[in-house]
Amino acid sequence: MSYPSPQAKIPVSCSLSHYDEIVLQESLKFMAESDSESGTKTIQREKSKVSEPPLYKVLLLNDDYTPMDFVVSILEGVFQKTPAEATRIMLQVHNNGSGVCGFYPKEIAEAKTVAVDQRAKQEGFPLKCVMEQG
Repeated sequence: MSYPSPQAKIPVSCSLSHYDEIVLQESLKFMAESDSESGTKTIQREKSKVSEPPLYKVLLLNDDYTPMDFVVSILEGVFQKTPAEATRIMLQVHNNGSGVCGFYPKEIAEAKTVAVDQRAKQEGFPLKCVMEQG
């Protein structure tokens, strides 16, 4: 059986993602290079370095109206903190004006910030949550 060369472009009626195109081309390359007698070949893969996404710091800001118990429940519910961690962060918010809830990739940090703001608004509290890079 004859396989197309790895450089051959295959007409495709649907669009492929960049990843799918790479996998297809590598498969064709493998089939073209495979040993015709045994049908097996050792594949050497190039190691690609994937960089970590930048992390964003999510902070709760102090106000004079939001109860401490509500802040603790936010930290436990939205940020999955233990009661001890939640209490420590709540006291940091209370004493210092803000407290770090965690470091997350941008999309997760945005989602957690929105979740806190929505829940605080729903409960009628002015608690604010912000994110900053770093």
